[in-house]
Amino acid sequence: MAGVFETGIGLRLMFRESQVLVAALLTLADKGIPALPMHDGLMVAGSKDDLAARIMGEAAQDVTGHRLPISLKKHY
Repeated sequence: MAGVFETGIGLRLMFRESQVLVAALLTLADKGIPALPMHDGLMVAGSKDDLAARIMGEAAQDVTGHRLPISLKKHY
């Protein structure tokens, strides 16, 4: 683990994460779905949560080449 210190990997990973989030936000905006970014996630209307999760997964696949785990957190 010590071999990754001072390599810039953290900044590269944060940038990659932002690329995924922006791609998902732009897709949602194109579909007329309001969404707010929150750290490493999105806040959308409950009725759009499954669609937003699918879009976030597709954005991750497009940006990273990997399907990343997506979890839904319902807050009422």
